[in-house]
Amino acid sequence: MKGRGFSPLVNPVDGNKSIGIMLAYTPIHKLLFHFIKTPFIIATSGNIVDEPICIDTKSAEGKLKIFTEHFLHHTRGIYNRVDDSVVTIIEKKIYTLRRARGLAPYPILLPAEAKKVVVGLGGHLKNTICLNIGKFAVVSQFIGDLDSIETISFFHETLDHLLKLYNKKADLYITDLHPDYYTSIFAGNSKVPYKSVQHHLAHMASCMAENNLIDNLIGIVFDGVGLGFDGKIWGGEIFIKEGSFRRIYHLKYYKQPGGDAAAIFPYRMFISYLYEESLLFKNIDLIKKIYEINNNEITILENILNSGINTPMTSSMGRLFEGVGSFLMRLKQNEFEAHTALALESMCFDDVDEFYSFSIEKNIIDIRDTIENIVRDVINEENANIIATKFHNTIAHVILECCENIRNSFRINIVILSGGVFQNMYLIKKSIKLLQENGFNVFFHSRIPSNDGAISLGQVYYNLMNFIYE
Repeated sequence: MKGRGFSPLVNPVDGNKSIGIMLAYTPIHKLLFHFIKTPFIIATSGNIVDEPICIDTKSAEGKLKIFTEHFLHHTRGIYNRVDDSVVTIIEKKIYTLRRARGLAPYPILLPAEAKKVVVGLGGHLKNTICLNIGKFAVVSQFIGDLDSIETISFFHETLDHLLKLYNKKADLYITDLHPDYYTSIFAGNSKVPYKSVQHHLAHMASCMAENNLIDNLIGIVFDGVGLGFDGKIWGGEIFIKEGSFRRIYHLKYYKQPGGDAAAIFPYRMFISYLYEESLLFKNIDLIKKIYEINNNEITILENILNSGINTPMTSSMGRLFEGVGSFLMRLKQNEFEAHTALALESMCFDDVDEFYSFSIEKNIIDIRDTIENIVRDVINEENANIIATKFHNTIAHVILECCENIRNSFRINIVILSGGVFQNMYLIKKSIKLLQENGFNVFFHSRIPSNDGAISLGQVYYNLMNFIYE
């Protein structure tokens, strides 16, 4: 294939040149390569979007016939459906993005022994299940988002399979704090006692479990969504663990217009930032041009923001990345999860160290200046790649400044990074570099993904160690 590139359809993300590779790992793969004339084939999972992979002839031919009329079947049945694992490398270590085939359910050794059989039921998105038996945490393969009957069925299938595998019955379920997640409803309807652990504390605890950490550390947890103790949607959180957990900093709360719809239409979130900071109407012509919208649509969003109806307050760092990405890429809608955030990451230059101004007042990370300067740079027709890089660098410097403040106050020097936002390779590498250069000892995920696939492990570790939040 010398001199020939891949079709842009292999990875349609705007500007993203990354592709994943895997070696042939079954005899049927070897046979295929024996008969084809190319050194590689392009493959994808056998499933409809947001559904589990098909594991039998009937479901495969029934569901996948919209893609192809050709099927090559095997006589060997599939007992346990498992997706492909996805990993990359950070600091010469495996950094797992999706933990499945070849990695799950390899157990993680914990520093204390559970007296009961405890099951972490995970979160609602990117769900996994974790079985805590003795000193071992057995994390299931990636299950998916529990929004469909098919994935919910897969959740039950996986739970039953894990318990049968170890010949155990659950003594205790651990759920997310959010009462409307399927896992919370399932636990509430079961006969098994259950507890809940706040989403971002579970994130932090998962990274602690993986790195065998217990106390005196800073937790940077940046992700998309998780119910906080105050009833707001968290996602840009900085904790310490010093005896108990405490939230020291968080991204300033903003209204999320339309609730979950803002994750599908991230331009709504960027308009919310502008509106809340009194920057919208002085830049109204630019916004109308960028998003190709009229005064009517702006007025509708303004009314939503003013009414407070279906506009939860959020500190989500994931929504911030998507909002900025939508603005710079001129995209109103995410075609898939985190589309605009991924597009924003792909724009970054490795040789730019500049960053925007921001402020930290009391426990609030205020990014008003950052937003204002991004808009100003766009008006001044600055290079969009440099703007994207400066934004990423800004968030890395937010992390550094918060950690330095905490070190000065609490003499804590260990930092852990968790949450789906840290699947942004530029951000995590930049953050690690800045923290290490300033004398911090940095830990991050390796065998477990930093996204919500880590929640179930964090739930059982938080319970096992009798952690508390103040």
